[in-house]
Amino acid sequence: MKLKKVVIVGPGLIGGSIGKTLLTNKLSEKIVAVVRRESAVDEIIKAGAATSATLDLELALTGAEVVVLCTPVSVIADKIDSIENLISKECLVTDVGSTKKSIVQKLEKIFENKALFIGSHPIAGTEKRGVSAATDRLFHNAVCVLTPTGKTPPAAIARAHSFWKILGLKCIEMSPEKHDKILARISHLPHLAAYALVRAVTAGADIDMNAKLVGGGFLDTTRIASSPANLWADIFVDNKEEILSLAKEFIREINSIVDALKREDKNTLQKLLEESKTKRDKIIEYLKK
Repeated sequence: MKLKKVVIVGPGLIGGSIGKTLLTNKLSEKIVAVVRRESAVDEIIKAGAATSATLDLELALTGAEVVVLCTPVSVIADKIDSIENLISKECLVTDVGSTKKSIVQKLEKIFENKALFIGSHPIAGTEKRGVSAATDRLFHNAVCVLTPTGKTPPAAIARAHSFWKILGLKCIEMSPEKHDKILARISHLPHLAAYALVRAVTAGADIDMNAKLVGGGFLDTTRIASSPANLWADIFVDNKEEILSLAKEFIREINSIVDALKREDKNTLQKLLEESKTKRDKIIEYLKK
């Protein structure tokens, strides 16, 4: 499968990696990146993330076969308003947002009978940001969640499966609501916890002195706290209800450990820690399959 023209709107880490993968493997004749500033044009080309880059949205979208929206969650729906009349009904439009319910609700209304829209979320990334961090290996053996609804055209589902598959991802389907519930548990809450942990560890502390003693435990546990704050503030707000519910569960678990520690109840403390170890080990074993 070779595409004629793919347009990436807002090429950062994910969008840039899509472009690099397409370009490296010669999967599309044209890969056009839509950027917001002139200085980014050369940056995108030097990074090998597109065959061309432009600030001209209309020019970029002319003849597009696939349009991938890679702007932050809070910007995606607003960005669409300016492109809905610039593409054909046969064009596949998708996004890479980390939340899906609100995005899909807005976008499928805009594109109904105007294009083939379906929500997507490639589960890939690092704590780094920007096209300079993009790589053509980011999606290798990764999973992409597709979030069709009763309004999603069958052609959009089929096309999305094909598109993400050539990039190296394995697609699974679920509702936008289920996606947000699951991602709140396995991604959004861990990010919230990492940010909070850094704040707790560094509160009133001599950071320079602490840094001299930092080992792998701190670095491993807090790596994702180096993720872009603006991006994650958007995600937290957009999936607020799910995250707040899980945050209560998280606080209860912390309190269980703290209470056992206060009582010096080593048996209960060890049991709680052992349960966590066992559950994590099971997840790791599953991932190895």
